[in-house]
Amino acid sequence: MIALSLTVLGFSALLVSAIPMVRDFGKLCIIGVIMCFMSAFFVGITTMVRLGSNAAYVDESQKGKGIGQTLAKVANLSVRRGHLILALTISMAFMGFYFDGQVSVETDFKEFVAPDLPELVTFQHITKLTGGADEINVIVQGDSITGLETIKWMDEFGHYEVDSRNEVRGATSIATFLRRMNHGDLPRDQKDLDELLNVVPSTTKEQYIDGQNTALIDLYLGNGPDNIGEEGVDQLKGEIAKDVIWMAPPPGISVIQTGKTTVRSTVILALTRGRQMMTLLGLVMIFLMLLLIYRDLIKAVLPVLPMIVVVGCLGLSMYFGGLEYTPMTATLGAMILGVGSEYAVLTMERFYE
Repeated sequence: MIALSLTVLGFSALLVSAIPMVRDFGKLCIIGVIMCFMSAFFVGITTMVRLGSNAAYVDESQKGKGIGQTLAKVANLSVRRGHLILALTISMAFMGFYFDGQVSVETDFKEFVAPDLPELVTFQHITKLTGGADEINVIVQGDSITGLETIKWMDEFGHYEVDSRNEVRGATSIATFLRRMNHGDLPRDQKDLDELLNVVPSTTKEQYIDGQNTALIDLYLGNGPDNIGEEGVDQLKGEIAKDVIWMAPPPGISVIQTGKTTVRSTVILALTRGRQMMTLLGLVMIFLMLLLIYRDLIKAVLPVLPMIVVVGCLGLSMYFGGLEYTPMTATLGAMILGVGSEYAVLTMERFYE
């Protein structure tokens, strides 16, 4: 039951993830280990009792032979060279924590599927033909969204982003269509602007203006995210936010960024950057649970130490193995805690027994 409790706590670290699919994954893991425990407790024990004589004979026949004898020799060697082994494993763990920060993060969703997937091949072909269709949507809100000053600001801001940001291939807003319908220039006064807005096709107007208080600026990135990755998109979002502060919109107008590209970048980076926090949270909760159960600091620390070593060595293995963090491998730390804590507790209990 103690091992089960720690396993559930390890998996519960996944419940703090910003990604709904990871939270659901954590819930299923918790349900699964509880069901495994219940099955082993009732079905397993019942079966062993029914086959008791055979089980006892098999256990007795294996004593001191084969793998049991090998493990005994390994255990004795570990005890005799305890200081050396502890120094070696702890050093590997600290090296692993350092190299974990050097492991690259794969955030391109196209890399999460087989490269020969027909849908992916078609998508890549279309991207080459069209140059991609990723974009950042800039939402402009305020009471005077169709005011002349606001329209001029949207036009100037869009041109500035195209001129100053290499990743931005184009910018489209209601001002773009107003220019086209007015021989390349914006109206000079509010009266001319209102008259021109009245003749703008309703399909165009509805696409870039929602009522009287919301407007849209589309910043086209083409296939830029494929070149700069999600971290590059996140940096671009930060630069655009700085540009909004530098080129402040008219009073009473607010600006926010949204869109598929923005949401995808935020979600994936929240997942991959939050992996250390999930692992640390799992370790802390396991330690506190052990301290509550045993009321003994040594017994609370003993099962945690091997898991710290394993989590550290994981980063070492990934770095030198050429592996990358993805939205699923980022949860490995919590997975190791959920599974590994059981063996740590059982081994400690057996030792004291």
